[in-house]
Amino acid sequence: EEEGESEEEEEESEEEMGPWGFPRFVDGEAGPYTSARPDAQGQVHVAFMDRSIPALMYQDGDGEREMVVDGIRDHDWGYSETPVGHDVQLRVDGDNVDLLYHDASTHELRRAVRDTDGNWDVSTLAGAAGEASPAHGMYVRALAIDDQRLIVDFSVDTTGEDATGRPMFRIID
Repeated sequence: EEEGESEEEEEESEEEMGPWGFPRFVDGEAGPYTSARPDAQGQVHVAFMDRSIPALMYQDGDGEREMVVDGIRDHDWGYSETPVGHDVQLRVDGDNVDLLYHDASTHELRRAVRDTDGNWDVSTLAGAAGEASPAHGMYVRALAIDDQRLIVDFSVDTTGEDATGRPMFRIID
C-alpha cells in the first residue's frame, strides 16, 4: 500500500479494473512472437521467442521462465544460432501446455508438449531439416474439434525455379 492511499481507495482501484485485474509484466524480452492463454483457474500462461538467447520460452503468471527449446544447432562445419518460436500458438488443457511453432533453424512445424512434471516433449509435425526443403509452420493456427485439433499452417517452397506457398491442413490428437 502506498503512503497516503487508504485500503478503501485501493479496493476502488481494483474494482475500476473490472474483470481484467491489474496487469502482470514479464520481466525482460518477450517477443516478437508471443502467445498467451488463461487456464481454468485464470492463471495466465505465456510462450514467446527470446531473441537474446535465442530460444522459445514459456512462463506461467507467477512462475520462472523455462526454456522450451533453443535455436543452437550442431553441424558438420560448426554450429548455428537461429531464433526459434516464430508464430507460436499456446494451448492450455488442464495441467498440460501445448505449443505449436515454426522452427526457422530447421524449416519445420514443431510441437512442444509440457507434462504435469514440467518436462517438454518436442516433436516435428512437418518439414525436414535442411536448406533444400520447404519451410513449414508459418502462421500456424489450431482449432479444437472434439478430441482432435485441426492445424493450419503455411508452407513455402523455395527449392524450385519459382517459389510457391500454400496452406497445409493437418489433424492431430
